[in-house]
Amino acid sequence: MYIALAVTSVLTSRLVIPNRSELAHPLTRFWMRTTGVSFLPFALICWLLRDNHIRHSRVGRIVGSCFALSNVTSAALYAWSAVRPDEYTIRPLWYVVGWRVMWAGAAVWGLLAA
Repeated sequence: MYIALAVTSVLTSRLVIPNRSELAHPLTRFWMRTTGVSFLPFALICWLLRDNHIRHSRVGRIVGSCFALSNVTSAALYAWSAVRPDEYTIRPLWYVVGWRVMWAGAAVWGLLAA
């Protein structure tokens, strides 16, 4: 939990996002809060399934596949809503989609290296 708070603090610092007005949009704040809240159950699942590694067990491969699919679809949804003129756009979009793509890439790498 403390690691998640520290990482979030660093990644939302002025070094990463120098234009603070991008973080002022209400939808962006909502996204950041829901992402932070959803991180705790994910960390708990990782702890409970620590004996089922993504590369060494069927359960690990299933969990890794679900995680990759979830992040890919989230990135696609954020990108799709940015393209549509009548939809809300999460700002900064590159930041949100970049994190989702990074997490999906890590899961796919873990699955392919199995």
